[in-house]
Amino acid sequence: MNRDKQTILNFTKQLSIDAAKIAVSMRKKITEYSLKSPSQMVSEADKSVEQFIMSSIHNQFPEDLILAEESSTEVLQAMFTKPTWVIDPIDGTTNYLHHHYHVAVSIAYLEAGQVQVGVVNMPFYGEIFSSIKGGGSTLTKQNGQTEFIRCDNKKISFNQAIICLGRPSDAKERTLWAKGVTKIFESCFDVRRLAAAAGDISWIACGRLHGFWETLKPWDIAASCLIAKEAGAIVDYLEPLPAEMPIPQDLYCTNIVVSNPFVHDDLMKLLRSAL
Repeated sequence: MNRDKQTILNFTKQLSIDAAKIAVSMRKKITEYSLKSPSQMVSEADKSVEQFIMSSIHNQFPEDLILAEESSTEVLQAMFTKPTWVIDPIDGTTNYLHHHYHVAVSIAYLEAGQVQVGVVNMPFYGEIFSSIKGGGSTLTKQNGQTEFIRCDNKKISFNQAIICLGRPSDAKERTLWAKGVTKIFESCFDVRRLAAAAGDISWIACGRLHGFWETLKPWDIAASCLIAKEAGAIVDYLEPLPAEMPIPQDLYCTNIVVSNPFVHDDLMKLLRSAL
């Protein structure tokens, strides 16, 4: 497969813009939602945006495969024998439904199981984070201005760091999670819980946050982790990777830690001591 990655990026950015317009428009009308699980909301907007993204990809790349949050039930190694797209139509659905701004449309493009292009569009901020593997990461603002971003252009210590945390959906895991939160809170500058992982990790890429920890799904991290890595962040895991990976490593997200390199070692030590 020899596709021009800049062409893929341009297509993906425009697709994220068009998808975000649908999400923004639908939020004005939505009054109801359903529950996928006790802790996960889903709305008609999630489904509509996802279908729009999928149909647009298939129109342009009919042979490609798609892994999507609302219509994919499991990830299979066989999926990655062809170019694959991993999408989260609305990351932060709870925020979306409650009219918070921290919401993202996330689209990643993979070849041979490796993320090559990632785009995270945060429409209520008017910002688009994007990256090509090996090409750095950029932030495009509402006025069209695009700039390269780095997370490590200013040295900080852990007591200056702002750490962002997810929350386990499994109630049994929350006791351990609370221990980790306590350890972090005692040592860092402050803690945030923003509830849209693709946005959280993209904010590490531009230095607004300095660390992130959660167990997620592939569509939460596929695009944002590429953006973070290309901006100088470290992507790591609290536990050793399985001897036989169930999915490509670029999509593996059990107890994932993404952080600014200046605080990474301290964050990992604190979490491991707590868990």
